[in-house]
Amino acid sequence: MKKFFFVFFGLLISCNTTGELKITNQWFRSAVKGMNTALYFTIENNTNQPDTLFSVKSSIADMVQIHETFVKDDIKGMRPVKYIVVNPHSKIEFKPGSLHVMVMNVKDDYKVNSSAEFDLYFKQKGEIKITARAK
Repeated sequence: MKKFFFVFFGLLISCNTTGELKITNQWFRSAVKGMNTALYFTIENNTNQPDTLFSVKSSIADMVQIHETFVKDDIKGMRPVKYIVVNPHSKIEFKPGSLHVMVMNVKDDYKVNSSAEFDLYFKQKGEIKITARAK
């Protein structure tokens, strides 16, 4: 019976997901009405399970997409990606020249220090609402 208890208790500990998935360092480039901009942030997955960012939405623009920067034949470009997997106990940084969120055709002017809200959608965590400041 004691052996069963220790095995059961060990399994419970190994399934622990008490850590959290959090978003830090969020910011976006300032922009004027009709322009595109980009949103940057860091995802920290402090849980024992992978999670997947599959969508970002915001009312400040007509279209919002997860993008990556790539190089092919010495030409740099950007392309949309369907999702980003964040492994357990890891960080992924969205930054200039790398992963980012394209915010296309903004509906208003966003000067330095203005803010905007974004909704990030994850497979496990669900929706995370963030506020980012323009730089």
